[in-house]
Amino acid sequence: LLQHGAEPNRGMFNSLMWASFHGNEETVEHLLSHGSQPDLRSRDGWSALMWASERGHQPVVQKLLASGAGVNLQNSEGYTPLMLAVKRGRTETVKTLLSSGADIGIQGFDRKSAIDLAIWDIKGKTQNLPIWRLLGGAHTSVPIYATCGFSFLSNSEIVEVVGRVVDKGFTGVKLQVGR
Repeated sequence: LLQHGAEPNRGMFNSLMWASFHGNEETVEHLLSHGSQPDLRSRDGWSALMWASERGHQPVVQKLLASGAGVNLQNSEGYTPLMLAVKRGRTETVKTLLSSGADIGIQGFDRKSAIDLAIWDIKGKTQNLPIWRLLGGAHTSVPIYATCGFSFLSNSEIVEVVGRVVDKGFTGVKLQVGR
């Protein structure tokens, strides 16, 4: 396709991102040699290096870094490739990113850096607890509601549907009414 003029940098989740997500080293190398730009971002700010780092595709990470991929780029949540690799326990990828200049002090929008994530991960592993539990998230139930009602129902039909929803135990109802 590339030989016939296909554009490798097209789309919000382009070919290089796809190949990086799936760890397809040969395709990544081919795309990079044909002009793929490693720092293009998806709609949510993810680069090919972020995908490869989060998934632990070490050979792809190395190829992207060698092509000049930004090691400290942040996605829409403020996470860097290093933070994503730390969160998923990708030890070899973490080492590679650090040796390529990844900054351990960059903070995501949750004000946590890669080192913070690693410390919480270690603590969770030593106590055999998930991080959400360490941070106080211990809900045993969550409130739910039912969504019902359509623009083609009459008022009396909507009242009937809501009655059935309440009879089933829902304590909240979200209605769609009108046209």
